[in-house]
Amino acid sequence: MATLVGRILRGRYRVERHLGEGGMSDVYMAKLLPQLTIPFAIKVLKPHYVHHTDFGRRFRSEADLLI
Repeated sequence: MATLVGRILRGRYRVERHLGEGGMSDVYMAKLLPQLTIPFAIKVLKPHYVHHTDFGRRFRSEADLLI
């Protein structure tokens, strides 16, 4: 498993640790830069599902429910 821990995503979120994984994604805890006080969960689609239209659609649908 490739890890995002230690990386900065979109120039705003520093990935702190891996929280877990599901069937089609990994979940990480990240903090907003520069204050690093507010934790966020970031869910990342697994690479082998990126080009599968059905999985991408389900992933986006799930994200829309959270907004």
